[in-house]
Amino acid sequence: FFSNFPSAKKSVLCRGRSSNMADAMRAMLDSLMGKHRNEALDAKKLTVEEYRRSRLADPDICKDYLCGYCPNELFINTKVTLGRCDLVHDEALMEEWSKLSEREQRKYGYYEQFITRLQGLVDDIDRKIGRQALRVEEENAKMAEIDPETRDRLAELAKEIGSKTNEMERLTDEGDIDGSSRLFKEVEALKVKKDVITAQVQQKLDRPGVNRLSSVCEVCSAFTMSSDNEARIQDHIRGKQHSGFAKIRETLRQWKNKRNAARTGGAEEEPSRDVDAGKGRSRDQDRDRDRER
Repeated sequence: FFSNFPSAKKSVLCRGRSSNMADAMRAMLDSLMGKHRNEALDAKKLTVEEYRRSRLADPDICKDYLCGYCPNELFINTKVTLGRCDLVHDEALMEEWSKLSEREQRKYGYYEQFITRLQGLVDDIDRKIGRQALRVEEENAKMAEIDPETRDRLAELAKEIGSKTNEMERLTDEGDIDGSSRLFKEVEALKVKKDVITAQVQQKLDRPGVNRLSSVCEVCSAFTMSSDNEARIQDHIRGKQHSGFAKIRETLRQWKNKRNAARTGGAEEEPSRDVDAGKGRSRDQDRDRDRER
């Protein structure tokens, strides 16, 4: 039919392409501003910027992403995967969030939730590291044919290191810098003792035909071997699991440093943008509690 009317055929094809482009544009706007954006804009007479800001509280928006990054994205296709995040990761909304003052951000409470989640992930992986470290010590002791006394001593040191490390983190959270520093020195001293015994075990393992000593990464809980070459070590460090937990631990470290600096009135390093937003809220909350007292 269209062969007899080429102009009609061209018109239909153009309308088809235009329709596809319109559908794609509509889908993009839905993802950025929601499916009911027009009704909201017309009803409340909002500007696009005001509407985006009103979207910050929508339940379908990933609040962790607004604060810096979504932890789920860090561990995709790893053994510690958190699953894919079903919420919206919107760069335009992240930009609107960054424009808010610290006082305005504090009203939402998103950064406190973000830090709480990150701390929970670190607590979980630290418990796993502790369990695996004990298992590794036992397995290494068997491989090296260590006498029971040495094996028990290694297990005691590992347990004591874990206990003091947890206590050190608790004191840091409470702002007890002196107590935290004291425990840090004790932990380092215990690690030196453990390393000395481990080195003695290593000498036995270096004999031909003996399996190599394994260990647990204190950042991400992955198993490593003493025989790993530099390439394998770098692959581990660059891997998603290790780099993900390294990023989370660094976020928490900066957050604690700035919070403690605010409490003591000292100067600390400038944290990254995603950490900085929440610290101001923490400082204001401390001042509010002081006034209530």
